[in-house]
Amino acid sequence: MRVYKLAKSLNKTSKEILQACEDFNISASSHLSSISEDNVKKLSGYFRVSKKSYINNKLLIFGSVFFMMVVAFTSNNNTEIVLADTTTTTTTVAPTTTTSTTTTTVAPTTTTSTTTTTVIISDSKAPIWGDTQLKFMRVNGTYVDVLWGHVADETGIDKMHLYVDGELHTTLIAGECLASCSSTTNDMRFTVTNLTVDTSYEFKVVACDKAGNCSVDNPTVTLTTVDKPPVWSENHPLTVTALGTRLNLDIPVGAVSDDIEFSYYEVYVNGALSTFRTISDTRLFVLPKYDTHCGPQELYVLAYDSIGQFSKSPVVNFTRNSMTSLECSLATSSGSATTTTVASGKLATCGDSSTNANRWVVAVIDEDDSQSLNTMTAQWTSFRTDYPDRCFHLLEPYLSNYSNKSNPNGIGSSIAIPTAFINELSAGTTFHSRVNRDGGSTASRSDWWDLIGADVLPSGAKIGLCIDNSGSMNVNTVTSSLNLFKQKAAAAGVTIVTGLNGNSSTYDCSGMTVEQWISGLRIDIN
Repeated sequence: MRVYKLAKSLNKTSKEILQACEDFNISASSHLSSISEDNVKKLSGYFRVSKKSYINNKLLIFGSVFFMMVVAFTSNNNTEIVLADTTTTTTTVAPTTTTSTTTTTVAPTTTTSTTTTTVIISDSKAPIWGDTQLKFMRVNGTYVDVLWGHVADETGIDKMHLYVDGELHTTLIAGECLASCSSTTNDMRFTVTNLTVDTSYEFKVVACDKAGNCSVDNPTVTLTTVDKPPVWSENHPLTVTALGTRLNLDIPVGAVSDDIEFSYYEVYVNGALSTFRTISDTRLFVLPKYDTHCGPQELYVLAYDSIGQFSKSPVVNFTRNSMTSLECSLATSSGSATTTTVASGKLATCGDSSTNANRWVVAVIDEDDSQSLNTMTAQWTSFRTDYPDRCFHLLEPYLSNYSNKSNPNGIGSSIAIPTAFINELSAGTTFHSRVNRDGGSTASRSDWWDLIGADVLPSGAKIGLCIDNSGSMNVNTVTSSLNLFKQKAAAAGVTIVTGLNGNSSTYDCSGMTVEQWISGLRIDIN
């Protein structure tokens, strides 16, 4: 402690403190000099009594003090003799220990004696509270944090006790704080849980020192608990990953809490309620209601409790630029890409590809100039008649050289996509997306697995796959994307199987040589 601070605490001047330091041979040259804890105690005891009495009696004024002196004599032949003498004196001091050493020389031997004096003080003063009252934080229906204001003690506060309705609830170690020992300065607080909603509780905090003296006139406050909506924590932000037509939403542990019971989420992408599947306790697989291919997007979550109260999460902003400026312009010709009228997410009724009836199937084709829209419409009608519960995914390795034949989701396509297929995009049971022509380059590949949202599928599921090998493209056009698709499927325990009369290496199915991308997947997959 610095000299000026000690002077202030003892209501003395710095000059008086420096003079006392000189009397006791304590090194201190100015009001900014630092004094050790032991010397602070010695000087505090000195100024609690008269200077003359303190010096003449070698410490202390009230109380009982016991001295023990141990004298050790050491001779030239290393023989050690120990004598003990006990003296009782009546004194009073602040706790301290004084050691004196005397050396006496007597020819032909030298004897050294050491005297150790232990002083015990009587402390009868209780900690004193300031004017501040108790405060409450994180108040909710079943829990609350209790914070206290300033409290001080001459010898240091040892423990803080919290009483709830007159019964001891929690005890915290205060670390012998001397002054201004508040929750804020000591970074401490009481946390009370398992409270009952709509109930009044009395909270009281008591401070005690090591001598067992406890404060009186303790701060006491009554609080009535009220059920509140869920609470979002800014320390555990939501994150959006695996951006595709769908996305993963991670809600970390601790991101949201409720005093009674958390019930469910609603996820909004660009202000529209979106469908999602629960992948785990901390991850949702979100299927946005509207297209999110172009420009900035935003997402937030509403968390509901058991009685319907809700709170909104912090907004997550993200951007997808998976299309060129021209493509975005086409996609948004009737408005923003975030407000296009065609939905792009699968609904939960799509199935999990675990049975022949609800298998997911994927066709990869860049154009179908050999086919007419009428032919493909008839094939789609037959497919839906035979497999009404299958999700059909159409991936288009787009090339701008080909003519435009349809506009799913407002995006130009070189494939004659039946109107009925396009209409199902809004129900989520069909899917269309442009993908890259990677030519074997991992840097250019597309993540088909993510695009179709296959991480929701259980181990043991199967996916049917056909790839166009008609000439405008072949398996080598997308080989890197295909390899990634197969790797992720294997890791998830999902099997990729070929369509009708398919080749297991090229995935060239019946009808693909003449660009009939539907017929090869009209087959039982058991």
